[in-house]
Amino acid sequence: MKTIENKSNIEIATEIGLHPAEISLALNGKRLLNRNKLIKIDKAGYDIKPFVFGKSYVSMTDETVHVQEESENQLHQKESA
Repeated sequence: MKTIENKSNIEIATEIGLHPAEISLALNGKRLLNRNKLIKIDKAGYDIKPFVFGKSYVSMTDETVHVQEESENQLHQKESA
């Protein structure tokens, strides 16, 4: 799966075949792309979550999951001790 990290919206748009403004609006969570555009993104090998929910939402969710996993690991360590 390709990531959008360290890539400009123009590079991503060129790879996918969409307009850079559409990519920018989608990644900022200000515009929902239609089904056909999401299919293009998927076929290009990108994860569609950042394009649907916005980059900040996805990174926030990933951080939240990571914190929850750490908390669960600490809890299991305390229980086994």
